[in-house]
Amino acid sequence: MKNIKLISALLGAAAAATLVFSGCGLIKYYPTSVLESSSGNPVDNATFPFEAGDGKGLYDGFTITTTGGALVTPTVSTEEAYAGKSSLKLACDYPGPSTAITLLGSNSLNLANKTLTVYVWVPNNMFNSSTPYGVSVYLQLSNANGDWYQGPGSAGWQNLSTPGGNVPGLWNQISVVINDMILVNGTGASGSINGNTMTQNGVVLSSTNISQWGIKIAAGSVSGPYNGAIYVDSISIQ
Repeated sequence: MKNIKLISALLGAAAAATLVFSGCGLIKYYPTSVLESSSGNPVDNATFPFEAGDGKGLYDGFTITTTGGALVTPTVSTEEAYAGKSSLKLACDYPGPSTAITLLGSNSLNLANKTLTVYVWVPNNMFNSSTPYGVSVYLQLSNANGDWYQGPGSAGWQNLSTPGGNVPGLWNQISVVINDMILVNGTGASGSINGNTMTQNGVVLSSTNISQWGIKIAAGSVSGPYNGAIYVDSISIQ
């Protein structure tokens, strides 16, 4: 089994500038957790393991969409895996700033008080510290305002990190407590206040009041283009 070394990595000061994220509020500077290697676990027991024959359907039930002109070809691949034998490979073309690839989840899940964790592998040539890409988990309610919550943290976003030297790539861990995600499009109606969490806004979440939820992997307003592969694996909801 490979060793896991957890690093709390802060990206460079240039990444501290606020970045605009298409359709989801702001991308802000946020520390990222980086795993230098896979878990080495031959079995992936996550909710969405992206393993062949796991019985969860194509891409484990996720719909893969793009915004801002990004292109993507998804496949289940054994080239990289955080756990188990395979992962979701995204052969992608980000043409430039404010473009995104989204894994759109099933609305049948009850996400109330759950923690969502996802692992994203990025190569060492994808970006530098001043032009970061990042990940946001979001959830939109089916109420009249279409309230849009996102996380992790008060930034609603987590920057990705790339390795240095000759290391080909890194697994980034992103974890979000669903009820702690913040509102980014509140109107003030019915207590929907921007910057408040679901709990603070009195949201009682169920499988019937979710319009959509997903995981966005996106370029910020100063990010450069990228054409190549990234990998997503071992999405757990607990």
